[in-house]
Amino acid sequence: MSTGNTLPDRAGTVVVGAGCVGCSAAYHLTQLGREDVVVVDRGPLYETGGSTSHAPGLVPQTAGGKPMTELATYTQDLHTDLDAFRECGGIEVASTEDRSYPATVRDEPLFDPDNERMTR
Repeated sequence: MSTGNTLPDRAGTVVVGAGCVGCSAAYHLTQLGREDVVVVDRGPLYETGGSTSHAPGLVPQTAGGKPMTELATYTQDLHTDLDAFRECGGIEVASTEDRSYPATVRDEPLFDPDNERMTR
C-alpha cells in the first residue's frame, strides 16, 4: 500500500476524500478483496475544509437506537488496534428534568433489554 504523493496511472476504485467516510470506504473495499483502491484528497489535514480533521474523534456508545449503537460498537472495535486510540468514558447530562427522562428511556433498553432496572 502506497501512502506517498505519487498517484498510479490507473486504479479500479478511486475514493474522493480522505475523511472518516472516505477512509472507511477504502478500508472496507480492501477488506472485501479490492487491491487497487486509491484515496485522494485536496490537501493535508486542517487545510481541506472538511469536518473530520476538526472532530474530536468521539464514538459515543449510546447513539440513539440499536442500529446506531451497533455501528458505534463496530467502529470502536475497529479502532482498538490503533496506537493512537484512547478509550475514555463519558456522561450525558440533561439541563432540565424534561430532557433527562427521554434520554433515560431512550438508552436504557440498549443496555438492559430485560428492563431489570428502571430509574423512573
